[in-house]
Amino acid sequence: MRFDSLLKVFEVLNIKIELHSPLMNLYQKFLPNSPSGPAEVLLSPAVKQADVFVNEVLAGRLQEIERGKKYRFVYLDGYQGDSISLEIHRDMQVWEFDRLPPFFDGVLPEGMMLEALLKLRKIDRDDYITQLIAVGEDLVGNVTIKGLS
Repeated sequence: MRFDSLLKVFEVLNIKIELHSPLMNLYQKFLPNSPSGPAEVLLSPAVKQADVFVNEVLAGRLQEIERGKKYRFVYLDGYQGDSISLEIHRDMQVWEFDRLPPFFDGVLPEGMMLEALLKLRKIDRDDYITQLIAVGEDLVGNVTIKGLS
């Protein structure tokens, strides 16, 4: 089993790996191009997650912790690029929200476009993370959103 496959199994089972654990050290050694941020960024009990890129560089991860009620955005350790938005600036690594952050809400389709997306992709109206992943590679500006790689 490949090491990154093992980490995906841990993610599915909601097993957290501590940042300085031997397993995390191995992860960083064998996958040097992978995120090296807090274990919480890599393996989290979040309901849904999406990787967020700025100028095609992985900046962090958007996590839905409690469906429709609690969200978190975490910048990866060592990320030095532009902030995701003025509201979610790099001065803090972890951002907690009681609803979908306005920046991400603002890029979601509305009206007929939303209805078409929900019907075509069979997405639940309240599943904002999946909606973001569906449209995330075609956003205006330098931010893209993708499902976990």
